[in-house]
Amino acid sequence: MKKLIFVFIFFVGIMSVKAQDVIERCQAELDPIIAKANAVWQEGNTHYGISRERSELYASYCLKACNICDKYLSLITNEEDQIDLMWFQVDILSDILDIYEDHKWGLKSFEYEQQFQRKVTLLNDILTISNRIDNQQTNLQEKFDVNYNLGEHYFKRKEYEQASSAFSQCIIAYQELRKRNSNDNELIKFGQKAYYWKGYCLYKLGNTTLANSYLNKAKNILNNSLIQPYK
Repeated sequence: MKKLIFVFIFFVGIMSVKAQDVIERCQAELDPIIAKANAVWQEGNTHYGISRERSELYASYCLKACNICDKYLSLITNEEDQIDLMWFQVDILSDILDIYEDHKWGLKSFEYEQQFQRKVTLLNDILTISNRIDNQQTNLQEKFDVNYNLGEHYFKRKEYEQASSAFSQCIIAYQELRKRNSNDNELIKFGQKAYYWKGYCLYKLGNTTLANSYLNKAKNILNNSLIQPYK
């Protein structure tokens, strides 16, 4: 479990009164649910730890928060604000899906599949919306983030073909970003992760030769603690 943080940053001078009102109403409904979810996770600085009962209660609050987001998504017309709200949902869903995958707690098996598909749909919707925004830098960043998130979760589910495809898209986005920002050192980490995990997928699929080629590419970009032999 992790502490949930939701903050909508908006510019009053630019945003219409109606749009501002929608976001404020969304925030007002979310705040008490988020507070309850966080209370399950911690009180002050004392970490309660994970148990079946806490996981189920935490998941119930998280899903309520997602349902509130769904209610307001169609009312928010600014596409960047829509993306922010959808990423918030993705973060919530990732957390409760991780708990289920690690402990089989929080959700029933059919609920897990439903919420996983919900997360995939949200990520694909984020990509669709971002492609309509007239900013290539933003589009490429969203493309990388969406596919990296998909790749991570497919990998954890041992669906290596899908994970490999997602990480390939990460590599494409990284290469385009580097063309536009050749001196941005932060992008190096993107490339390293994309190549490393692409190689790991290939390793799991039995193609060790190509997997090691990607591993070496990742190492050549940045050789730090992430670079570990595949196993």
